[in-house]
Amino acid sequence: MRAFLVLIALLLAPAGARAGDYLDDPKVLAEGWFALTAVMGRGTDLATVVIEPGVIRVRARAARGGPRVDGWEVRLPRGLFGGHAVSGPSPERGAGPDGDVESGFFPAAALRLDLIPKAGAEALRRAAFSDPSRVTQVRIERMLVFAPDPSYGELRWSIQVASAYESATASVTPEGVIIGMDLSQTMRGRNRDFLAQPDWPFSDAQRGFAALVAGAEVWEVRVRRATISVNATSPEREDRIATYSWDGGRFTRGLADRPLIAGMGIQSDLPFAIGEVDLALLPRLVAAAKAAAPQGFGHVHEVLATRAPAVPGPPAVEWTVTLKRSPADPEEAEIHLATTGEVLRTTLPESLRARASYLDPAGLVAALAEIRAALGGGAPVYEVMIREDRISVLSQDPADPSRKAEVELRGGVLKPGFGSFVMMETEEDLFALDVLASLDPARLAEMKRDAVARIGLADAEVYRMKIWNGSPFWRSRDGQPLVDIRVGLPPSHNTGGYVVYRIDGMFVEAVK
Repeated sequence: MRAFLVLIALLLAPAGARAGDYLDDPKVLAEGWFALTAVMGRGTDLATVVIEPGVIRVRARAARGGPRVDGWEVRLPRGLFGGHAVSGPSPERGAGPDGDVESGFFPAAALRLDLIPKAGAEALRRAAFSDPSRVTQVRIERMLVFAPDPSYGELRWSIQVASAYESATASVTPEGVIIGMDLSQTMRGRNRDFLAQPDWPFSDAQRGFAALVAGAEVWEVRVRRATISVNATSPEREDRIATYSWDGGRFTRGLADRPLIAGMGIQSDLPFAIGEVDLALLPRLVAAAKAAAPQGFGHVHEVLATRAPAVPGPPAVEWTVTLKRSPADPEEAEIHLATTGEVLRTTLPESLRARASYLDPAGLVAALAEIRAALGGGAPVYEVMIREDRISVLSQDPADPSRKAEVELRGGVLKPGFGSFVMMETEEDLFALDVLASLDPARLAEMKRDAVARIGLADAEVYRMKIWNGSPFWRSRDGQPLVDIRVGLPPSHNTGGYVVYRIDGMFVEAVK
């Protein structure tokens, strides 16, 4: 009886279009599938479908039912008047995670073989081979999922494309949509450099990440030479971060999530939505950064998107492009750009920054004026710490008064520091930045000379200053902040003391 059905299939299959094969001629594919299913049964559940140029192989539920599997195949006609040659069934050993064969079946109605030509053409376009190429295999089956437990997952197509020297594999949905590609066996994939090659399908990466982290909080998007990664809140646990990566074709998730540091109160950056950045603009960002970089800094090291607490104004997502003179150069220049590609500011490497000391009275007064202009004169602060190379301002976070917000001025660049929870300080410890407008260089210079004299050490110098309300040992009756001037012997400054003044210059106390 089975041989009779095979003969019928051979006779029913049309004999035209003999020049094509199953992967380059949709009509031939339809004929072969018709011949195969006429014998196998059109409603039979399937486990695997493999289509190659000259053969279609199928693993399907056995006619006697249950988790048994039969193998079938159909081959191209031979000779001018030959039909598609169907063979089977051949009993096969059912294989599946933990012996689960049943979950691997899918209905034959789920197949849309008419979508293969379009999906194959798209896979070839994305592979971008330099030599003539073609689709060599289409494999359709449920994915194997290994975490948290081995099991069958969603139905996927795997489309292999190849040229004489390269090959690639596309992962495709049952609707014919490519969701990833393995380009590791292509010249392009082996030599990929997202920071130097602008012709990668970055819009595909954007769409893929948008689907992977839809609705999740994103903490950073990082672009390196061979990968683009997104750190987002884990869909399973809100206190952990999952990392998703794209290698030019495939999307993968890191093996282990890591703790969300923000949950411990020391994460300075803020979350944002994946839609607030656009990876399609990456070539424009890199080009703009290279144009704005200091002379000689032409090697792009990485590109990073974060949402830092803003100075001033509301926080916004920014791209930071880091450049070096060469890959091994320890010095870096940072170009900060808006999400639309406009250059916002430049952070110069240490060797190119101005060497003016913030402990110099004139330089300190000018720097404090710059900070007031950026943060607003009414901004409430706990303290201002002044060192030779930087000024740190510890203020109250306007979005959350239970937290401190730190801003640092270094090398002429004002940027957020690390926030933390308020411990000892209270509302009484706050003062407005506008109070610092009363400082003048001459008074500060006199306070520094007097402090060195009161400590009484030859060759001592001022190495640090702090402006605060005096808590917990001193407090001005009229609420004026105090100035703590630290004096010590260089280079360690371990020997010395400190002198406290009111901000108007009045001496308070010296501690040796």
